[in-house]
Formats: sequence, C-alpha cells, structure tokens
Amino acid sequence: MSLRSKQEAKSTTFTSSYRVAIEDTLAMQKPLDPIIAKYIRLNQVVNVAAFANGDAWSANLFYSFDKEEQVLYIMSAASSRHSQLIAQNPKVCGTICDQETEVAMLRGLQFSGTMRTASAKTEDRAFDLYAERFPVAKTFRDLLWVLEFDEIKYTDNSIMFGHKVTWNAN
Repeated sequence: MSLRSKQEAKSTTFTSSYRVAIEDTLAMQKPLDPIIAKYIRLNQVVNVAAFANGDAWSANLFYSFDKEEQVLYIMSAASSRHSQLIAQNPKVCGTICDQETEVAMLRGLQFSGTMRTASAKTEDRAFDLYAERFPVAKTFRDLLWVLEFDEIKYTDNSIMFGHKVTWNAN
C-alpha cells in the first residue's frame, strides 16, 4: 500500500470535496500581517489543542511555514491521540511562543484554525518544505497535516507592553 493510500485510509474523515473547498478558500484569504508572518517563520514549534466527543488533547509539534499558502505543514503519526481527535473534528486552536523569561520581551501568538491531511496536490510541496526544515524527516514519512489559520492574535511586549496585532482570514 502506498503512503498516500495509507494516509487516506487513516484519515477517511477528509473527503476530496472538503479538500477542494478548503483549497479554494485559501486562495481567497487576506495576506497575513507581515509581523505575524515573520514571527511564524522564525519559530518551529506549534502547540495544537484538539477536541472531539468530550475528549481533549494538546501537542507540541514541529512545523514548516509555507508563506505563499499561509499554512503550517506538520508531520505526525496518524495513531497519535491528537491526530485521532483532529480526524474527528478538524477545528483546532493553539499557540506559538518564545521561551523568554523577561516579561518585557515576551512575544507569542494564539490562533484558531482548521487542520486537514495534505491533499495529493499539495503533499509533495508540503513534504519538501518540511524536510528542508527538518532533514530527519527524510528518513521516515508520516501523516502530513496542513494547518490553515482562521484567526490570529499576536502579542509583542518588546514593542510595547501588551502590544497586539490581530488577523482573521475573512
């Protein structure tokens, strides 16, 4: 069984019509604010919280950022608890943050979004960008997720305490 077939079997929740609708929606999104895009590009770990059927779980996951598509590519085992929950309910929320201890220098963002498995159309590009950032990924290949942002709130205390930049897809 090919990798694509395994991914399809592991994530039957996502139909091709759903993927097409999401990809069409992406083409209509507003561009990310440049300060938000830069912050995402400079980091590498996202915390994603998933919820379905009364169960919730969060996970810290490595990501690559596709600035052209404004999405994160994430590789994770289909058998993981968070992947199982996302397969049942693709709506997620989470954070990307620094590990700064100086309050005046804290920066980070909170988001809501939707996750889906990479379509056949985007899988090669997603894997290439992910493996470029994390070369160890070339030694194995797991389920590739695409995280599309719906809303982002970025906080940057280094500009001014409590300075916020917000963005939404619509």
